[in-house]
Amino acid sequence: MRWRTWTGPRTRCIDLFLLTTWSFAVAKQTDHAVLDLNGTTTTTSTSIPLPLPPLIAPLTPPTPTPIPMDLFLSYSVSTPCLSYMTSTLSSPLFSSCLPFSLLLTTSTSFANLVKSSLKTRNLTTLNDLLAYTTSPQPSIDTCVSFFQSTLSDLSSDSHCGNDLKDARVLAVEFADGLANYNLMRKAAGLVSEETIGSHCYLEAITATSADDLYFWSLPAGIRLPASSTPSCSPCSLRLLELYAQSTASSSSSLNTTIIQSAIDRVNGACGASLPAMAVSASVTGSTSPSIVYNQLWLLLLHASLFSCFWVLVAST
Repeated sequence: MRWRTWTGPRTRCIDLFLLTTWSFAVAKQTDHAVLDLNGTTTTTSTSIPLPLPPLIAPLTPPTPTPIPMDLFLSYSVSTPCLSYMTSTLSSPLFSSCLPFSLLLTTSTSFANLVKSSLKTRNLTTLNDLLAYTTSPQPSIDTCVSFFQSTLSDLSSDSHCGNDLKDARVLAVEFADGLANYNLMRKAAGLVSEETIGSHCYLEAITATSADDLYFWSLPAGIRLPASSTPSCSPCSLRLLELYAQSTASSSSSLNTTIIQSAIDRVNGACGASLPAMAVSASVTGSTSPSIVYNQLWLLLLHASLFSCFWVLVAST
């Protein structure tokens, strides 16, 4: 499943939802710089204790539960598409399966949870949420099947097919989240070999540098900043291996050019300490489904809702 790619100039306004997730752990010497939704920066110590995943996966997500696409109604899509998406988002099965892919890229409530967890230095709720999304109810197979069928239905002309052809942002963003469901479910379940088994995502958001956190935005079509330096951590390696394996599927929605570029960057920085990785040659040249939008479009898209963050992104 492929959709139009939108790329911007050197200075880009990156989707606020994703930005507020991966901006929390920008390093300031030995402190974290926590970027608030209104642009205010506060600092927290780097010694936040990392909890281990629960021995038994929770049967329900922690409350209050973050909601995907919780500001989406301000965006423009066709009436049939909006109706289908609204129905899908209100489905009990959608809520129960709770896609981490859409929480990570479209949820302000998830971004606020990450922010509050770092400020209070208590990652328990976030830890339980990751554990639940990794092993959701009623079952992994049921959820995978549900999102596959939902993506198929979404793509029909009677629902959001025309919106996808026109590259309307909301439809593309939702479709990418559905397509990346199982990939990011697996990513949420990755555990660190350096922190006695804590979730890799928790390790990334509490690191002294945002470099590893950038890897979590790759499925959304956002390149690694040219200035970033991979830490060569086992978590980053495992995450990139997961992405590379996913590109072998003909149904992969990943931007393989972006994934390959990240892999090349890691292999160049980390040398022989990491095994060679390569994106499947059969799909490397595929059209990207990136949801990185051009500067003007994003500015118009978010201006009526909240302040937009401007991020200087070096061309890669």
